[in-house]
Amino acid sequence: MDVQVEQICKAFGEYAALDHVSVTIPSGQLTALLGPSGSGKTTLLRVIAGIEAPDGGRVKFGSTDVTNLPVRSRGVGFVFQDYALFDHMTVAENIAFGLSVRKTAPAQIDARVRDLLARVQLSGLASRYPKQLSGGQRQRVALARALAPDPQLLLLDEPFGALDARVRAELRGWLRRLHDELHLTSVFVTHDQEEALEVADQIVVMSSGKIEQAGAPDEVFERPASAFVMDFLGGVNVLEGHARGDHAVFGDLVLPYTGSGTGRARAYVRGEDLVLRQPVAGDGGDAAVPVTVERVRRRGITARVLVHSEEHGELTAEVPHHELVELGVERGTKLVVEVRSARIFVERERAA
Repeated sequence: MDVQVEQICKAFGEYAALDHVSVTIPSGQLTALLGPSGSGKTTLLRVIAGIEAPDGGRVKFGSTDVTNLPVRSRGVGFVFQDYALFDHMTVAENIAFGLSVRKTAPAQIDARVRDLLARVQLSGLASRYPKQLSGGQRQRVALARALAPDPQLLLLDEPFGALDARVRAELRGWLRRLHDELHLTSVFVTHDQEEALEVADQIVVMSSGKIEQAGAPDEVFERPASAFVMDFLGGVNVLEGHARGDHAVFGDLVLPYTGSGTGRARAYVRGEDLVLRQPVAGDGGDAAVPVTVERVRRRGITARVLVHSEEHGELTAEVPHHELVELGVERGTKLVVEVRSARIFVERERAA
């Protein structure tokens, strides 16, 4: 079942949380609503769930308009960041709660709870209480409880936000595998770019109550529709300059430019697209920028190298460790940086 959001508006007083938002959540896919705090992503999730009523627009599940339907009539499973488990109930009782409210037969409840406990890898913990579980285990219980009534749509509001980095990494991989088993249309809210890129089939990038871009992770990452998207996805260096015809000038650096706009411009360069090398005779002109190494941070098989340019200030390059060793890099080393690839945006954010 797909979800169609059409021209949704939602304001809280003078604050416009959603401003004519339209997007389609494809059937059977895992969609991430990605954006900074205040971008409207959680409000949009709550409108889809029926927890918030929109001021305008409509929401459709498949061909059915659900805009005015209450939460209980939408067939939605909702997972909260803070788990929202009942402390006085066991794991099994928490998972069974929604089914018990619906007066489901006890034998059916028991079978469903056993199946879900196995799916979320908690089969031996049915009789424990939430306080006896780790954060990651509590989140799995919350997910199992949301899945128990067999919803047609699963919504997750920053499901891993309260967990440490290692547990987050484990659970997002587990969520992806579980989704591949169930093929349930799912939407999750996150402000973590890496999480969205790793887990989602579709990413919807939001800013100030509007959608900046929606598409597959590779599309959003490789072909950002705006400077905001490029910057928010992270790991970029920003150069200030001017676009002139078929090139753009950033101080002593000249880059090819294929856009139609002219005037003030910014070049967004990811760390892996900054190439460091030893200086050679003849360096200079418009292709290479002299830099001095300020700091090196190891990140597994790669390293983050912070360098300083007199013209551009601090830049950050992502370098494979073996290249770092070959360059003999340490604090104070004089190198040259070249730009392998850049995205150039002029005023009004027209893309190159």
